[in-house]
Amino acid sequence: LCKPELVQMLMPPLIAKWNELDDSDRALFPLLECLTSISQALGPGFLDYTESVFARCLRFIERNLHAPTDAAETTLDGPDGEFVVCALDLTSGLCEA
Repeated sequence: LCKPELVQMLMPPLIAKWNELDDSDRALFPLLECLTSISQALGPGFLDYTESVFARCLRFIERNLHAPTDAAETTLDGPDGEFVVCALDLTSGLCEA
């Protein structure tokens, strides 16, 4: 999979969807899982996308870990553990690649 022509065919639509979805959109879950597999399969071919994907994963984790503090001020029920787990999985996949 780590052929430049395949990376160019596969990644732009995935990253476009990644950029399109809001941070709280639950449609991100399958995309996070997909990007985890893709990052591991592409290895060095994913390098151009690593920085922005990693930064957003950290934002998901941080936002959800701070959610209990913010919950007193809003109507949130607390952190969404699924966001944290999916973001950690993708972060782990980036490290393995």
